[in-house]
Amino acid sequence: MNPAVTPPPLVASHDALFAHQMLCAGVALVLALLHWALFAFEPRRRENFFCGLFVATFGTLVFANFATLLDPATITGWAGRLFAASIAFAAMSWLLTLHTVFATPRRWFWLGFAPVALALGAWGVAAPGPWPVALLVLVLVTAVIAAVEIGHAWREGRPGARLLGAGMTIFALLVVYSALRSLNLAPDTPWAVFAPAYGGICAALTLSLFVAQSHAELSRRALAHEHEKQALIEAKNAELEGLVAARTGELRAEKGKVDELLYNILPRETADELKATGRAQPRRFEDVTILFTDFKGFTNTVSAMPADKLVSELNEIFNHFDDLMDRHGVQKIKTIGDAYMAAGGLPGQPPDGAGRVVDAALGMIACLEERNARSAVKWQMRLGVHTGIVVAGVVGKRRLIYDLFGDTVNIASRMESHGTPGRVNLSAYSYDLVRARFDCDYLGKVDIKGKGEIDMYSVKPSAAA
Repeated sequence: MNPAVTPPPLVASHDALFAHQMLCAGVALVLALLHWALFAFEPRRRENFFCGLFVATFGTLVFANFATLLDPATITGWAGRLFAASIAFAAMSWLLTLHTVFATPRRWFWLGFAPVALALGAWGVAAPGPWPVALLVLVLVTAVIAAVEIGHAWREGRPGARLLGAGMTIFALLVVYSALRSLNLAPDTPWAVFAPAYGGICAALTLSLFVAQSHAELSRRALAHEHEKQALIEAKNAELEGLVAARTGELRAEKGKVDELLYNILPRETADELKATGRAQPRRFEDVTILFTDFKGFTNTVSAMPADKLVSELNEIFNHFDDLMDRHGVQKIKTIGDAYMAAGGLPGQPPDGAGRVVDAALGMIACLEERNARSAVKWQMRLGVHTGIVVAGVVGKRRLIYDLFGDTVNIASRMESHGTPGRVNLSAYSYDLVRARFDCDYLGKVDIKGKGEIDMYSVKPSAAA
């Protein structure tokens, strides 16, 4: 009986080998270019560079393997050298990709694995031929390390770890099948020669998808972090805007208080000019009516009354006088001790300044009479009024005082000093302006130093404020 003859292995046709060589190499090239493009767009994602390097070297490895099948003579030539070098670089780039994605330490890789892989690759290039067992061991060691990395990521629930593990499992099964086929322990088919190549392509595709998914997850986290950061910035901006608005409101309130205080000290027109330019130009005004008052016997009152009681009395009286000035459209100018000075007919005030001043003066007398009727301290006040030209301006740079200067002020003071308590004394010029409204008595002439004699009049008590 003739001994059994082992049938030769089935081999695919030349055209089929060439077609699969181009297909596998083309797929690998496209994937490599895609990952390198992603790396160029975002250089921080180095896993794209290493994945592209692995896919490219794996495609080169498949190309060289098919080249030896198409022409067995090339196994000791360029195809054998290219295959050996591709194994070394594919093993290193595969692990570098996993280590970069998983962020695992790589010191042992550069100190141990990489030198050994390069040495074996150099050995295969220097002595091409049937690939040494050492290269097969390198592939197995790479697979074991990768399986450990993937298993660890799988247990941690890393996205894509299962997909990568499935791809490696398919690759491993197809390699085992190819090895068993070569030992006649598995059925042979013309397509069995393509099993390792397509197993490798499956591993390359799943690695590519894994890197892409990791890249997308990192990008999603970065985008979410950016959104959180933007939301935090917007919240901070809103907080700052609220703080600025609150501070602005406080500043406006304080500015309102300052403006109110300034308008209490100065006429509005002068205050606005001072705020706008930092200074107020002196002005000359015609037909301004000056009211000047003081209390008779004030010196004796000061000596007989406690200081706090005196200040309280004056403060209360002058507060009523201020209200009267506002009511009649008269501008209070200043107080000096017991003296009170006001003016009518200044710019920004209502017309008929002289009449308004006399109304205010009569109101002051009525206010004192009412107060004296219910108070133990009896105040007696003289009042003088004169109308004429004045110069107005702001004096000093600290504790600003708006003051009026000129003979009109001096004559009003003389009208007051020559008057009778409880009566409003007018100069002839002021009398001429108000005689149509008020009934007055002629008091004769009074000698004014430097001005000669001036007629003086007194508003009759029957006139009403």
